[in-house]
Amino acid sequence: MSNVNPSETGGQAIWTLAERNTITAKLMLERINFGITDIIPHSFISGDGEWHEKGRMGMFGISSDNKSERDWFDKVVAALQAEPDGTICVGIDCHC
Repeated sequence: MSNVNPSETGGQAIWTLAERNTITAKLMLERINFGITDIIPHSFISGDGEWHEKGRMGMFGISSDNKSERDWFDKVVAALQAEPDGTICVGIDCHC
């Protein structure tokens, strides 16, 4: 991200905007352990490229076949713990 030339983006540094949606896996774990659980994602792609999701997302943010809150929480934490130091997590809120 840091190789974006702000002059090529109308003066807006894209990498600065993206930093608001990034966090290291280690810091995310620390926040979760502190009780900040609203950062648990609905889905994620692990470091090995595999897609994981709490349930099948449908229209209007309604999902089905959801895992229990505890099972999903444990899966996210285990995935974060498995990532090497320095791993960056990026939050994306995508609507199609």
